[in-house]
Amino acid sequence: TKLWHLGLKNNLSHPEGKVNVEPILQALAQNKSLTYLKLTGANFSDDDFVALSTILAESNSTLRALSLTDNAFGDEGLLVFANRLPDMKGLRYLDVQRNPITDLSKKAMVAALKDNVELERLDLDGTWDAEKSRWLCLNRCGRRLLQNADSVPTSLWPIILARAYRLQFGRNQLAANYDCVYYMIRRIPSLFELAVSGSDAEEKPRLKRKRQQYEISSGSDGRENNAGEENPKNKQKIAR
Repeated sequence: TKLWHLGLKNNLSHPEGKVNVEPILQALAQNKSLTYLKLTGANFSDDDFVALSTILAESNSTLRALSLTDNAFGDEGLLVFANRLPDMKGLRYLDVQRNPITDLSKKAMVAALKDNVELERLDLDGTWDAEKSRWLCLNRCGRRLLQNADSVPTSLWPIILARAYRLQFGRNQLAANYDCVYYMIRRIPSLFELAVSGSDAEEKPRLKRKRQQYEISSGSDGRENNAGEENPKNKQKIAR
């Protein structure tokens, strides 16, 4: 039997007490099945948060959701976490609301999102931030795929881009969809190579035949008529 979810909420006999999280952190460093961890109201400290940051950046890539609301860590712990965020390959959701953190560490977390392609939701204080929203939207669109864009089959990109365009982002929905799709297209070299391969030099036979048929029906064989010489087809039309 494998443990997938673990939630410890307000497991304190006294407000100044503290849950001993060391065994949890030690197990998390080796665990490969836990995807959701909630430690709420456990007086989780800066030192605990620093230790957890190291684990998520170096040894654990299976944890997807982490909720650490109503704890005791502040800027010190969150700044270290922000510094290690680009190395975290599994975390998709992080909630650190109602902790004594300030704009200093919040801005550091938002800035770190630029180099993290995995996190899709980040709750810092319940307020909306445009830059944070943009990076999280791009991650939801599949920004991680751009790291190995050449290994993604070209036929899959239309599906990926269509999914990105249909994602629901809430506030500024349409602008977010446009931004995501545009961001992805600009960074997929194979799409531009495909466009170049469709030039006149390598025109598909079917399209080439249609172009020739159009030229014939319009009375042009691709060459200029001599000056003053009427087109034979025009003469037939006049005779009729």
